[in-house]
Amino acid sequence: MKKTDAFLKEFDIQFSGLKIGVHQYPFKLDKKFFDHFEIDDVTDGNIDVDFELTKRESMLELHFDIHGTITTICDRCLDELVLPIFDDREVMVKFSEIDSEDNDELIVLKPEEYKINIASLIYEFIVVNIPLRKVHDEADCNQEVIAKLNNANQEEVDNDESGPSMWDQLKKLK
Repeated sequence: MKKTDAFLKEFDIQFSGLKIGVHQYPFKLDKKFFDHFEIDDVTDGNIDVDFELTKRESMLELHFDIHGTITTICDRCLDELVLPIFDDREVMVKFSEIDSEDNDELIVLKPEEYKINIASLIYEFIVVNIPLRKVHDEADCNQEVIAKLNNANQEEVDNDESGPSMWDQLKKLK
């Protein structure tokens, strides 16, 4: 994450002073949000986050309902690709003087803490929902690029057939 600035402060949730119970916070994410983080393949987004904080006597429950779309680049044709993003996450926050490692489902804060910034959590939940292979349906890909890729693949196959295969050469080494 880049240095925290005024924009990310809108994701500060001050839980100190809140009554025990459920508190809801809606967020709308767009390009400005993604520009604050260092990821090259997300160029834009239109995501709604329905965030719910449940304050209990000794802990907090954070619920994230994330839905919308991101704009990225197709791995096949390199054109823009709009992908749906959906996630529903629960994170518990407990308070302790003892340092403990946070994980996906538990955050430990010092008892004197009075707020939590949820921007990086939201960002991480979105990123883990981006598929490893991001491609259009083949019919939606840039057909000019697909044709060039097919030609390049055919030339490679033609070159392979003209001489002994790599496997034949390895067999000779026995």
